[in-house]
Amino acid sequence: MNIVILFILVQLFHLYSILKIRRTEEIYDIGHIMLPVLSRFKIVPDLICVSVFLWSAFLYRTNLTPMLTQHIVLILLRTVTMHLTVLPALKSAECRHPVDCSQDYLFSGHTAMTVTSLLFIAAVYAQSWYVPLALIGIFEMLMIISVRTHYTVDVFLGALLSFFVFKFKK
Repeated sequence: MNIVILFILVQLFHLYSILKIRRTEEIYDIGHIMLPVLSRFKIVPDLICVSVFLWSAFLYRTNLTPMLTQHIVLILLRTVTMHLTVLPALKSAECRHPVDCSQDYLFSGHTAMTVTSLLFIAAVYAQSWYVPLALIGIFEMLMIISVRTHYTVDVFLGALLSFFVFKFKK
């Protein structure tokens, strides 16, 4: 019976959200509203992502297949989502790619790579490492939003998909 009550509460919350949220001409992004613009630190998410990936690759150097398979799945998912919905380019974002950056959002590859690498690292270390590893991941996600290279939904979906792919890796 508890699940029925939870289902009703979730449905009511969902209905409230539908009624509360209004469409606007500009994209509403809670992360861009709440977090400061730190565009001068654009290199920080790159450094974190590469460092964490190399750390996990070092730990799994004798068998990179499971880790790289996870990354391949996420890259393929990201490639598909980039073709399904093209979000408008961020006004404050400078394009660092040789192609138009407006298709490079849904979902954040930096977040997916970082979270996946952190999950593989956590699988090797003791539970005492979980909080520091989680803080690294949270810091990375907040930086990606703060430097305005992604919308908040991109970062959220990147983390969520990383957890799902990691969880169902078998």
